[in-house]
Amino acid sequence: MAEHLQTVLKAALGRFGERITRVEAHLSDVNRLSRTAADGIHCTLEASDDMPA
Repeated sequence: MAEHLQTVLKAALGRFGERITRVEAHLSDVNRLSRTAADGIHCTLEASDDMPA
């Protein structure tokens, strides 16, 4: 899964080149109490750069 995520992120964020210094992936199970739901994973991505705001 980590390799797939890395490939997808490089394709999506590659235009920013060296500006992006860190990407964090936050995963959560939104259906953690109901094990019958197949689509209960939520992913939030956060990208950081060193550029001043």
